[in-house]
Amino acid sequence: MPIRQFAEMLGAEVTWDAVNRRVNIDTVNIDLVDDLQAAHESAVYQYLSVEKNRVLKTMAEDLKKRNTKGLATAVEEFERLAELTAQLNNSELSDNFKKLASSTELMRSALAENNFDDYYLAWNLFQTNVEKVNNQIKSFME
Repeated sequence: MPIRQFAEMLGAEVTWDAVNRRVNIDTVNIDLVDDLQAAHESAVYQYLSVEKNRVLKTMAEDLKKRNTKGLATAVEEFERLAELTAQLNNSELSDNFKKLASSTELMRSALAENNFDDYYLAWNLFQTNVEKVNNQIKSFME
């Protein structure tokens, strides 16, 4: 393997000094902060996606069983994800997680009271915001 290829794989900057006819391999001035930040953000958004999917899967089971206590837990989980995204300074995604929490709470209370008009209204709000969250997370992971 050529030394240039090997050095660049390790993140070094390789230059040619024509005056002295030598190769310079700079490993000191490597600035990987932007790469690290991008990797960090990608990992956080992957985590958000996994957590959102876990909550949705549990919610599906809770809705089938009309488990309002389980739905209350989903509300707390969406609020936690809203806080996490707020810490990332992503207010739009944070707001949409808050809307998921609110619409889940509306579904929970409507189920508890057997108020299916409110339940269907909450369900429509929930679906809209799940789609928004999915699209936002997807755009950050691209």
